[in-house]
Amino acid sequence: MTFAHGRRRLWAGVGLVVWAALVLAAFYVVQRPLSGQVVRGMAMSAWNVIVAATIVGGSASLGAWALERLGVPASPGLEHLCLSAGTGLGLVGLGGLALALLGFTGGSVFIVGQVLFLILAAHLGWSRRHEYRLLWARARGAAASRPLWALALATPTLLALLMALTPPADGFDALLYHLTWPEWVLRTGGIRPYNLSPFWFPHLVEGVYLWAMGMGGERAPQLLHVAWGVLAGGLLFTWGRGVWGARTGRMALLVLVSMPSLPLLASWAYTDLALAFYTLGTLFALWRWHAAGHVRGWLALSGAMAGMAMGVKYTSFVVPVTAGLLIVWWLRADLRRLLGAGLLFAGVALAVALPWYARNWAFMGNPFYPFVFGGRYWDEFRAAWYANAGTGIGGNVVELLLLPLNVTLGHRDVTYFDGRIGPLYLLAAPLTLWAFWQEWRSHPTRRPALLALGLFFTVSAGFWALGVVRTVDLWQGRLLMPALFPFALLTARGLLAAGDVDTPRLRVSFILRAVVAGVVLLSVWDFGLFVVARNPLAVVVGVETPAAYRQRVLPEYTAAMELLARLPADARVYFLFEPRSYGAPREVQADPLLDNFAHGIYVEGNADSLARAWRRQGYTHLLLYRWGADFLAERRPDRMSPELVEALRRLTDEILVPVAVTPAGHYELYRLPEEGP
Repeated sequence: MTFAHGRRRLWAGVGLVVWAALVLAAFYVVQRPLSGQVVRGMAMSAWNVIVAATIVGGSASLGAWALERLGVPASPGLEHLCLSAGTGLGLVGLGGLALALLGFTGGSVFIVGQVLFLILAAHLGWSRRHEYRLLWARARGAAASRPLWALALATPTLLALLMALTPPADGFDALLYHLTWPEWVLRTGGIRPYNLSPFWFPHLVEGVYLWAMGMGGERAPQLLHVAWGVLAGGLLFTWGRGVWGARTGRMALLVLVSMPSLPLLASWAYTDLALAFYTLGTLFALWRWHAAGHVRGWLALSGAMAGMAMGVKYTSFVVPVTAGLLIVWWLRADLRRLLGAGLLFAGVALAVALPWYARNWAFMGNPFYPFVFGGRYWDEFRAAWYANAGTGIGGNVVELLLLPLNVTLGHRDVTYFDGRIGPLYLLAAPLTLWAFWQEWRSHPTRRPALLALGLFFTVSAGFWALGVVRTVDLWQGRLLMPALFPFALLTARGLLAAGDVDTPRLRVSFILRAVVAGVVLLSVWDFGLFVVARNPLAVVVGVETPAAYRQRVLPEYTAAMELLARLPADARVYFLFEPRSYGAPREVQADPLLDNFAHGIYVEGNADSLARAWRRQGYTHLLLYRWGADFLAERRPDRMSPELVEALRRLTDEILVPVAVTPAGHYELYRLPEEGP
């Protein structure tokens, strides 16, 4: 073949490639199977996955370094992965607080953070590549040998991940403060003395969400909450397998999956599954410390986990309380060692938790704001309103005895959808008690694990019951979630102990296995129907825009935010009866306790004076959530008396200037008079 002939073939090939490109370009420009909207939608979904994955991967590397510094002994693959990732996420949350305090909220900071997370994740993956390959091979083997069990776990997890890739719309508290706190920090360039009590709860998880949102991942926080749930499940399986064998670990995971609210809750940018992980991590590390002959590294890790739990929610105080009781019991015969262990645990826990409480003290004058000592923007009226004392079940013995049944049924839960714990815990309760007693008598080596799990559930359930006795506002099954995770191991032991009561004519164990399978199937089916109804895939692949999804799921709230967007850029809006403010395009004062109006009348005396006070404070407009006001007036007359109803009528009908109303009339926008009424 001559050179000229080869050149002709080259040009012919180039011509064919160019021709193919022209034909394809012409065809797809006309047909447009991948519109710009679809491409943008898929790219945004992919970016959120990348942000969440790099944060988890980088956190795992950071956590592995921290475990080495604490002196935690080397552990198997799954155990190490769960502990290092969870520990690292906690450290990232503390880093989020540092960014907020220092005002480092510019885009360049998060670009550098993204690069560092990628480097850390790559380092961990490469250094432990053989270990993770083995872990993956074992997981595939377990799935292949028990496909139904793997399917029961994988299906709700994948559905939760799919829901987590939708724009925040379903989780009420996420729109109230879990996402709003980092949104405000990014908008204002740091922490300010906000007049919003939920903004001063411990925010370890929200500190992680701050990183995700700063990297442009609005949906990444929801993926991170799913990740915390997966880490908690992995640690639970590890503990169950280590004490009782893999069968117990598998059954414990099925007990978790049987909770209808779990995958839904996981897909929201909440904090409950993070608290479940740090609770479980505290107990697990403390058990490891005791079982390993009091290795200091495990005790230090337990203290760090307890400190992180205290950085998630105020209600986590039961975690260090339980850990302290366990340390006292296990070292009761050696006062010197008891003192040393207590100081180490408490010192680490307080050091990790302190930043959040110091922040509150510095900004609000109370480390536990707004509880115990009150503080800025707080007074007796708001304290009484928040406590709502005297509305619980009181000392009614029948109600107390029925608490396990009522919390299982969920019909009295103030947050029904995220508080459904399923029937297996109550169904297995007699067998759980039986198995606990039998193993306590017959297996002394299992007593430390039994004591840790049983004591924590007892303390947690006891404090939860005290809250329900005092106020109806604490009747929330979701608050038991951190206790139900470790208790799933004891429930699993109870379900597996059903064989002890088998007879030749009645195989109770077979019936209970069928019941567990049926309950898990129905739970997955129920969540699957919810996902089908929500149709998250449309927005994940870009067929539906995020704005259209919000409009479909939250039509009135979305319409209210659109009303605010039409106001002048310097408008300041005061909310009545609307706690949420996520996505507000103007500076607003939300109503997290639903007391803005009642408290304002309490302070100012009447509607006229209140309107003048708002104007003096610089507010130009008022957004009234009419549905919320009517709901309180009808269902909670103790919160919305006839006098307050009349004062609200005078405010809206005679003092304020109407501006607009949303299509269904749920929200009403008013302008405050320039010179006051």
